[in-house]
Amino acid sequence: MNRFDVVRNGDSASQRRVPYLLIVQSELLADFPTHVVVPLIRQKGVGSTPASLLNPRFDIENETLVMFTQQLAGLPKRYLGKLVCNLEAQRNTIVRALDFLFDGI
Repeated sequence: MNRFDVVRNGDSASQRRVPYLLIVQSELLADFPTHVVVPLIRQKGVGSTPASLLNPRFDIENETLVMFTQQLAGLPKRYLGKLVCNLEAQRNTIVRALDFLFDGI
């Protein structure tokens, strides 16, 4: 798995609300038993208006998804499904959201 890969959520209990996971850890750590991911939540499932800097939107498979940065987590590899796409082209937006989460800037 590569940084900024979007994979299907392998947890059947949460797939409806969180269909995809965004891998945000470095490829150098790919051998770890867990991966740091950010859930990509269906826009219609987000209760309030998300903060644009913290929660950027991406269109994946004809659906608008919100990067729910504040729910970043380390998950065992078994929860990472098939590769859907890679958001390397959106690197600056993703890193800005992570910076905002950790540094407030």
